[in-house]
Amino acid sequence: MVRSKVYLGLCMGLLGTLGTGLVSAGAVTEYTSLGNWTTAVDNVSTFTISGLPPPDAPPGTPAEMLTPFNSTTLGPATFTTGDGFGEIFNDGQYGKAQYISDNPQAFGGGDRVPSVIATFGASADVTALAFTLGANSLASTIDISVNGSALAPVVVSAAFPTTFFAVTDTSGPITNITFSALNNIEMDVINSYATATAVKTAPEIDPVSAMSAMTLLFGGLVVLRGRRPGRYAA
Repeated sequence: MVRSKVYLGLCMGLLGTLGTGLVSAGAVTEYTSLGNWTTAVDNVSTFTISGLPPPDAPPGTPAEMLTPFNSTTLGPATFTTGDGFGEIFNDGQYGKAQYISDNPQAFGGGDRVPSVIATFGASADVTALAFTLGANSLASTIDISVNGSALAPVVVSAAFPTTFFAVTDTSGPITNITFSALNNIEMDVINSYATATAVKTAPEIDPVSAMSAMTLLFGGLVVLRGRRPGRYAA
């Protein structure tokens, strides 16, 4: 695991940002643009996905199959999968990037929907996250939930095999984020991820409400200025 404050290394040299928008629901905002996300956060750190060949691997084990895990900790995140068994790969699927993968058919999970889960301790106080996602370079809709609440899904395809995804939550720490590839056999989290602090912006003021408030304020001032001097009158 390599920790870096230079968050622009979040696999963007290899993987392009494919969206340009954001979706908000209460305190949670979802981003498909790196630029939009970086303007909404502070204190960014990135953590590289990195595995090693198992020391007890039998002869003939493919070199691209690195760390198998029931759970693996990279930076403040602990990664698990829906089956409880995943793998860190380095097989060239996404260039030179290593990636965390859940493939139930390959790992003995049958037709279960593949999913990768990242959990964080509340004390880490993570309120913003960014990832690059894929599904074995095939078309898939990726469902996403944060702290158990569903967000808008993202899509990858053979033409665009990766997608940037990020989220902020100004209501409190993110302790769980789950990615599920709905119509594919594999779910991948690629190269690295970033944590950050969501910046709380000032609430927007409704123009009608603002005008009503100003009318009330200045109307009150007119009343005060127009009063006769009561008890101080001669």
